[in-house]
Amino acid sequence: MRLLHVAALLESGRLELEEFIGSDVPSYAILSHTWGHDEVLYSDIASGRAHTEHVWIDTCCINKSSSAELQEAINSMYRAETCYVYLKDVNTPTHVDFDIFRCQFRSSRWFSRGWTLQESLVPRSVQFFVSSGKPLWPFSTTSAHDDRRSLVAEITSATNFAEDIIAAGPGVIHERSIATRMSWAATRITTREEDIAYSLLGIFNVNMPLLYGEGRKAFRRLQQTLLDQSDDSSIFCWTSSAREERAGRIQLSGLLADEPSHFSSIAPTIMAARPQNCAQAQPYSMTNKGLQITLPLIQFSRNIYLGLLDCRLVGRGGATHRAAIYIIRLLSGTNQFARLLPDMVVPASAAIDTSSLKVETILVRQGSGPRVHSLTQEDLPSFFTGNARS
Repeated sequence: MRLLHVAALLESGRLELEEFIGSDVPSYAILSHTWGHDEVLYSDIASGRAHTEHVWIDTCCINKSSSAELQEAINSMYRAETCYVYLKDVNTPTHVDFDIFRCQFRSSRWFSRGWTLQESLVPRSVQFFVSSGKPLWPFSTTSAHDDRRSLVAEITSATNFAEDIIAAGPGVIHERSIATRMSWAATRITTREEDIAYSLLGIFNVNMPLLYGEGRKAFRRLQQTLLDQSDDSSIFCWTSSAREERAGRIQLSGLLADEPSHFSSIAPTIMAARPQNCAQAQPYSMTNKGLQITLPLIQFSRNIYLGLLDCRLVGRGGATHRAAIYIIRLLSGTNQFARLLPDMVVPASAAIDTSSLKVETILVRQGSGPRVHSLTQEDLPSFFTGNARS
């Protein structure tokens, strides 16, 4: 990887790049910022504050036309000692206007961008710099100082992170469910559509080729990559926008979400730990007939079922219930299904009649976006008419 030599930059303003391979990569910092009309350089903020001999900056250290170098850039987050964050839209706080600072900090554009997500969580420490280029906390004098721990409430307010994620540091990121980590990107924005998926690779610690031009398929491919490496079924715990119902026709979808925003409302209630009474989880596989998955099914009507997922929803008072989604058999006598009512993930409470429960291996074709399906009166269970069973 390429790194900027700090001494040469600060002493002469000269950009001196050094290349390192494998285990020879030294300790380094990264500079995180949002793009503006005037590009920021490390020298703009680091004078008198350099605690490392090398720094990584995306505008200088990678060839963005190379997917291999972009992939290396993603991996670089995990190896960085610290991340210097330049907040161009935040002013130096004072005792008099600290409430104004809090408001500026929470609404900073830096918290809205896709690529800054992993930069805010993954490095061992994060230090913020305000618009003047001065450190937010000038009394912190070592690279080990972590500004995140001084701003837990403000960061929690600006993001979807739980407080313990910020306080505990990067070691706990991969302990969170897939749905929870997806929710962190629910309101993030990227210039290129594919980047909303690529910017999550570090959060999930996975690799996949970067194929610009594939559009929304990138997020689908990210989920398929996760299915290859994880059996966390919270990946299916998402809700889309309001359902489409008209004249006996109802919206159907596959099991994979179209975008991270579909995880925004459900993820805070998800526990990834499996309930002890779950059937032994079977591996997922992607076939030419769709995603193959083994689920315990509870039949509601002729072709409509409740599919029980291997994760739990946390309700009021901390009570938990197994998460479930509605699915429909597309043709009697086959194992081809689709997700029904994709705007709902429901708790499989003790009130549900499990006498019809059976474990079945099914196929769910993802298709290209939501579809509508004709239902007969015989198909319709009570929840369709407003009497939900959950």
